[in-house]
Amino acid sequence: MTKGKRAMSSILAILALALTIAGISFPGIAQAATGGTVWEASSNTGWTDKNPGTISGASATAAMTVNGVRYIYTIINGEVWEAASSNGWKNMPTLTIHGATAIAVTSMNGVRYIYTLINGSVWEATSRDGWTNRPTLTINGASAISVMNMNGVIYIYTIINGQVWEADSNHGWKNYPTGTVVGVSAVSVLGINGVRYIYTLKNGSVWEATSRDGWTMRPTLTINNASAISTMYMNNVIYIYSLINGEAWEADSSHGWANYRTASVFNATAIAATNVNGVKYIYTLKGNKGDIIVAKIKTLAWPDRTHGTIAKPDYLNAKNAVGLSSAPQASCDVFVATVMRSTGLDPNYQGTYTPSQLSYVKNHKSNYLAIPNNQSTSNLQPGDIFISSHHTLFYIGNGQGASASNSDRTASYGETIQYKDSYGELYQIFRYVG
Repeated sequence: MTKGKRAMSSILAILALALTIAGISFPGIAQAATGGTVWEASSNTGWTDKNPGTISGASATAAMTVNGVRYIYTIINGEVWEAASSNGWKNMPTLTIHGATAIAVTSMNGVRYIYTLINGSVWEATSRDGWTNRPTLTINGASAISVMNMNGVIYIYTIINGQVWEADSNHGWKNYPTGTVVGVSAVSVLGINGVRYIYTLKNGSVWEATSRDGWTMRPTLTINNASAISTMYMNNVIYIYSLINGEAWEADSSHGWANYRTASVFNATAIAATNVNGVKYIYTLKGNKGDIIVAKIKTLAWPDRTHGTIAKPDYLNAKNAVGLSSAPQASCDVFVATVMRSTGLDPNYQGTYTPSQLSYVKNHKSNYLAIPNNQSTSNLQPGDIFISSHHTLFYIGNGQGASASNSDRTASYGETIQYKDSYGELYQIFRYVG
């Protein structure tokens, strides 16, 4: 985010806060962004999915319960916002946490802690000091994060080049590799009776590792094809929530991780779970799929072409996290694949070689709708994918595209969209509808 954009975001956020204090409800003023809307489902209503109606434009979410109050945290245009069940889910900006791409939360002694990834580095902010954002300084190059509090110690778990690392507040956030939890793309953690539990996604399957046995990885065997996970502990039972083809599923330790559909929570791209008074709550992000794609593009790509082949750190982290670490960073096919995989919309998108990607989308007609190329924007939507035999890119709206170029420039957006590639071949256009 540029300084100008950050300043404008802060000005709008302050205006929103002032209007709220004055009693004027105007929750959308700083949320006119691409991304998802937060929905809530609970076990005491049979997982009936409800939209609180106050949180939109989010690219990531986290949830927790503190003193009986449920809190939802979201990232909107890189800034962290907070909403509470005790305040009708009125969404308020932290005003201090900017440039974030991932978020994890915990609490201790009534104090709320927010941990974010900013350019791959972990930062900490607390409710005790007005969300002043401070870098840990020791945790860098991360693509995913999860945190927990156990016995008065906060533990941070990150994924760095596919491996889970652990740092804790007792040791000045010194970061150590687990050494065994590798090849993973998502992480969620719990602390129970002095034992630390790590749950990860490895090729879409959920694996478990614990501090009790030296972080030996074991597959649950029952949870597969997932794109996101969240965990919680309630009444001596561990619960794992996963998204499979956009639907929320639930498995628990008391039933051998048998995985069951919620049968009511659909079309989600991210999930967070918490509980209070014996009731389980699931929070999911839903939104126009094209908006979700564009939000991810703007997180991973530079807003101009002035960086040559030097990729944005967020892009490198995401590329590594989705299994494309050995692929070149200045390559159109790898950029499109990284975006589609890291959104969670299509974790299996063909990784490289544009002719293979063209075959892939044509062979997955249930997920990709062919759009006629009439060489105008009239029938285009943000998030549409352009593919030819030589090049591939995204349409992001307003006549603009986003792409990378082989060995020439890394991912960027804002270019004027072209309807033919440099060889004169008409692009074929596809829209993700899965």
